[in-house]
Amino acid sequence: MVLSACEKHRSVDVCMQGMETFGDVVYASIIDRFIKPYRVCENLSMCPRTTQKDSLKKYIEEVLKDKPDREVLKPTKKSTYTMLQISDPHIDLDYLEGTNAYCDLPLCCHAADGAPVDNKHAAGYWGTISHCDLPRVRNIL
Repeated sequence: MVLSACEKHRSVDVCMQGMETFGDVVYASIIDRFIKPYRVCENLSMCPRTTQKDSLKKYIEEVLKDKPDREVLKPTKKSTYTMLQISDPHIDLDYLEGTNAYCDLPLCCHAADGAPVDNKHAAGYWGTISHCDLPRVRNIL
């Protein structure tokens, strides 16, 4: 069932690899959420509810109830600095300029992806906004 749902969005190879990697966790989560005896009993309204249905809206209200008011800062004449912060970069040592950046896999821009049909879908020297991680650090720095 999960595999057939995956195949509507990804290739069979990607789905199979995903199932091999995450299948145990997904299976355990489904069992825990729906199949445990007390859950089945509650969901079929055959016994009193022992768990509480959560409301996201109520949860957000509870978390934010004692949030202080936002202080509006007044502009000053002091110097400002421009800063670039990069967090969680994914460097791909196999990134190859000119390869297909829009393949059927979760990660593209590798030699195995071949050349794109249209050059506008080619992996660029500085990186590509597509299904690719960043090229080697030396290219960026």
